[in-house]
Amino acid sequence: MSKSKENDNGRYFEYLVSKELEEKFKLVLTERAKADQERDSEKQIATKTYDQMLIATKKIVNWLQLELSLDEHSILDRLPDKNTFGFSHEDISIQDSNNRKINFSLKHNHSAVFHGRIVACKDWTGVDPLSPLVQKYENEKKVIISNVQTLIPVGTQFADGGVYEKYRETWSNFIFELHESAKNFLISACDSPKHTQNLFKTILGSGGDQYRVLKKQGGSKVVVQDLRSLTKPNSVVIRNIQKISANDERSKYVWHLVFEFDNGIKINARNKQDSRIMSKTPKLKSDWQVIDWGESGMVETILT
Repeated sequence: MSKSKENDNGRYFEYLVSKELEEKFKLVLTERAKADQERDSEKQIATKTYDQMLIATKKIVNWLQLELSLDEHSILDRLPDKNTFGFSHEDISIQDSNNRKINFSLKHNHSAVFHGRIVACKDWTGVDPLSPLVQKYENEKKVIISNVQTLIPVGTQFADGGVYEKYRETWSNFIFELHESAKNFLISACDSPKHTQNLFKTILGSGGDQYRVLKKQGGSKVVVQDLRSLTKPNSVVIRNIQKISANDERSKYVWHLVFEFDNGIKINARNKQDSRIMSKTPKLKSDWQVIDWGESGMVETILT
């Protein structure tokens, strides 16, 4: 499935949940929510996908009805991908007439916790952007990118679905060095509980009134993850590893950053090229998945 179709499906799912809540409980939509609803109402969704979304939407609305006192005085907002504090993990915010609020991210057929690009990691811990540590990382990153572009010049098509075989070793070395530099920066930056918690909140969100609502792949199963009582970490161990599979040739040029927080949560960030063409600034993205919630305080419920 193309990235644009995945995005359309996600946006339409948010639209459908918001529409059901507005119609059933006469909620007040913010101006931002109204604009998003108008924009997303026109998206074209496959019939099977729509039917699954509709069943999942009913489950989500029933859950929210049990958690909140929903009526014509309740307010629904659809949240932007970024706010004044950086990344926003929530998609929808609802405040009921008793001033109780629930913010939740809505996931359609995926469970990624974060979409940040590793090359932007200097912004994730709250370290002074003018500090020698940040400057050192930025200089290293420029050298690493310059080096790969001597071997894969800007404008070269080096991938289509996966990296072409002739470029795989070069690409693997590039990602290894980029990850090593980011890893070393983040380890040095997380020199205190405050900076570690800033990194944690960047990846997972601030907690508080936060939930993750996931519609699982290939059906209408819905899982709610309650993150309100997550234990705050004080330290983190970061590793840069490969997960070689004999059945997957591409695994030889894929690298993973693994974050192990001392509250028990382990997160895996797998790199992926985000373009077939080498650009001036290489387009990279990571798939961020929680591989272990440990004893962190996350509570999971399956909606029926």
